[in-house]
Amino acid sequence: MILLVVDGLTSGAVEKIPLNYLGKLKQEGVYYKELYLSLAAHPKQNNDVNDPCYYPWSSSIPNPVMMTGTVFIGQTGIKETLLQYSYRSLGKNTAFLVNSNAYEEIAIGYDLFRQDWTSDDDSPVFEAAQKTIKETDPWFIRIHLQTTGAGGYRDMRAGLNIWEQFSDYRARVTKADSLIFQFVQWLKANDYWEETVLFICGDHGQSDKGGHPPFEPGGDKTSLLILGKGIKKGVSYDYAEMIDIAPTIAFFKMFQHQNIARDKFLKKLLLEKKNYKNEKKILKS
Repeated sequence: MILLVVDGLTSGAVEKIPLNYLGKLKQEGVYYKELYLSLAAHPKQNNDVNDPCYYPWSSSIPNPVMMTGTVFIGQTGIKETLLQYSYRSLGKNTAFLVNSNAYEEIAIGYDLFRQDWTSDDDSPVFEAAQKTIKETDPWFIRIHLQTTGAGGYRDMRAGLNIWEQFSDYRARVTKADSLIFQFVQWLKANDYWEETVLFICGDHGQSDKGGHPPFEPGGDKTSLLILGKGIKKGVSYDYAEMIDIAPTIAFFKMFQHQNIARDKFLKKLLLEKKNYKNEKKILKS
């Protein structure tokens, strides 16, 4: 199970730029054009539970929402409901690779966590992912590419529109598009693909001016592509929500995710329900 997060991948980028490789991969899976999320703000971390500005996370709001399956990310004990803990309870190994130091709080509980790369290049993250898969073959791996979001911030400071031909965002998301396709080809060439389910999405979207100011259009939605074992091919839907991701990932590994929100998984993406015998058990949660 691979969760591949392209930082700031905004809804419509696949079609508008266009991202040709992701466009091809859409034909191999289920595509949700708009993945809605909570407020795409990035509060300053504050661990004082008595402070009105209490925020126990180092990353933007949608990241813990994605990994817990709930928007109530200030609850006592919420960090123990991060998705990776469900794998740990089963004795399954996990990994998180990212080229940014902003994700330490959602990284607790992984067997392997690496963040020691520059946000100017996503290539080393994929190189590390391939090495990790070959050496430990984790049951769950989150790969987070930071360069696209960093490019959006550069455009914001430079007064550019992210859709302009020479914007930094456009260049970086196009490069990420190519690297993702190469990674999928590597999985196929090395006999990992037949047993893999791959989620590709942003952690938030992007304002036309770059960045993700919480009250500007664009930052509040991204896109989601799911492909691999047991997934329908060439199917598109208009809408999904960020809180759907954790329970859906849990469903594919046949365990009950301990998320507090208890959202249901994205049933429509399944190729054949008969392949998932525990569906009724999980739906009772």
